[in-house]
Amino acid sequence: MSALRDKILSKVYQASFSAADVSLWERVLAKTPDELLEDIAHFVELSPESMSYLNENLKKKAEALEKGDTKLLDEIFEDQKKFLQKLAPNLNLNI
Repeated sequence: MSALRDKILSKVYQASFSAADVSLWERVLAKTPDELLEDIAHFVELSPESMSYLNENLKKKAEALEKGDTKLLDEIFEDQKKFLQKLAPNLNLNI
């Protein structure tokens, strides 16, 4: 496992998520390309308080994908965009 995956997972473990949530993170991160892992790790470092949001977001995406619900996915991505736009000024992000 890469150092970036380990770094993100350590934050997941520290967040005290349920075993099912941790398992979801482990499965998703195992298949996530390194380029995206860099972005996730950077975001988690800049905004560790956002772990709860990221966890809920990940669970909603998994549910939408399992159901094949593209409308729900669109809603999730729109919510995610708003969330990131709200954080962007504080984290020096360009969104």
